[in-house]
Amino acid sequence: MRRTTNRSGSFKVRVGGGKSNPRQRIPKLIIWCLAIILLLSGFISLNNLNKWDGSNRLTVVLNSDPMAVFTIDPVKRQAYIAVIPEETMLYVPYGYGEYKASSVYKLGELDKKRPAGVLLERSVENSFDILIDGYIATKGVSFPFPIKSSKDIAAYKSKYFSFLKLPGIALGVFTGANTLDTNLTKMDLMRLYLSIASLRSDQIRLVNLGDRSVLRDDKLPDGTSVKVIDTDILASVIQDNFQDQAIRTENVTLEIVNASGQNQLAGQFGKILRNIGANVLVTTTAQNDVSFACVIYFTKDSLKTSYIVTKLKKRYGCKISEIGNSSDMSNQTDIQVVLGEDFVK
Repeated sequence: MRRTTNRSGSFKVRVGGGKSNPRQRIPKLIIWCLAIILLLSGFISLNNLNKWDGSNRLTVVLNSDPMAVFTIDPVKRQAYIAVIPEETMLYVPYGYGEYKASSVYKLGELDKKRPAGVLLERSVENSFDILIDGYIATKGVSFPFPIKSSKDIAAYKSKYFSFLKLPGIALGVFTGANTLDTNLTKMDLMRLYLSIASLRSDQIRLVNLGDRSVLRDDKLPDGTSVKVIDTDILASVIQDNFQDQAIRTENVTLEIVNASGQNQLAGQFGKILRNIGANVLVTTTAQNDVSFACVIYFTKDSLKTSYIVTKLKKRYGCKISEIGNSSDMSNQTDIQVVLGEDFVK
């Protein structure tokens, strides 16, 4: 019941609450959606399937047209997009050799041993020395990525990454009503969406590697025009853009041991880890190869729960061994990471 006063000063009694203001209903709807998502997060986060906790750096490769690498640092509140022209030659692992960026995911769809997205993320990781946490693709075809300037970022973000669009996005993600091919969990995707939505467009930096000296023009034997990565210049361009503050702050020292039989694996893997801020002091080659993929040895039991170890377990499936089980473990570092034959299979 609500009382109102008319012009004569007498009171009228209106039964019921009347119609609420539509503008008041929108914030309430958003709050309820956020509450539901947080509740779901509480349950889903009980397992170890999520790749991202939402508080540290996440880097994903997008099988878009053109391909792009997106990385976000929630602590610094910054994001970085590196656009990779489709004619860029990437080093594809598992014995494939070099292929154009636009062909890698399609090649992976023919691979019966591993998902296409895994081939994509490993190819980008090996070619650019960037640790890739996950991949996002659409089934069947690559999706358009029409962002070429800061104005495009502002327009794209306003159109697709708004808190007002959150209910529809949440419904699509949690009901599975989408055509995404990704190794990120639904909770990872929601955290990523919320993190992007919370940024201003000027906090997202765009770099087209085709416009930089990172890529140089070349031709294949059949005359096809391609772009080849200049690794020396690459280091200066990606420097600091993929650093993980949690890893840098932790400052755990690492030794990388190549026991896979593949040449230069320890050095290459050491570059990838250094580019995210890891303190890699030693890279060596084992006298004998081992069959496993990745095992981590420790000097102190407390290192089992370190952030860098958690990162290596989630990204590469590294196993943990008891202290002192590695007979040739160096006394110079806190942990030793041994890469075996299955790491490159």
